[in-house]
Order: sequence, then C-alpha cells, then structure tokens
Amino acid sequence: MPTSTVSVELDPETGRVYDEAPDEVKLRLKLILSHKAREVFQKSNESLKEIMDEVGIRATAMGLTEEELEKMLRDE
Repeated sequence: MPTSTVSVELDPETGRVYDEAPDEVKLRLKLILSHKAREVFQKSNESLKEIMDEVGIRATAMGLTEEELEKMLRDE
C-alpha cells in the first residue's frame, strides 16, 4: 500500500519514547494515527463547535476537568 509522510510536532518526552519504541509498536501507532486522521478528515463537514464539543466530552470521560484544561491552555 502506498504511503505518505506527514510530520507531527510532539513534546520532547513523547518524541523520545517514540524513538525508543520497537518497530512493532511504531507500526501499530502509525496504523492507529492513519485511521484516526481519516476519521477526523471525514468529519470535516462538522462545525468546529461540534468537533470541540466531542473533544470536550472525550476529555471529561478521561478525567480532565475544565479547570485543568484552562490551566493547560494558559500554560501554552
């Protein structure tokens, strides 16, 4: 299957972990990212608000509070 290369900026720790990961793990990650990217681009007809709402719901489900999110956004 033909592929395309895309560069993604990561925080230093994530980059280090990726660089040190075995090839099998890197391959799984590439497959997951490819699937998720396709999913995101297929949803491009959704409004930004709908996408942000979905991200918020998922973040809340993962335990991220509104206060933590605001702190993260201020720190950037």
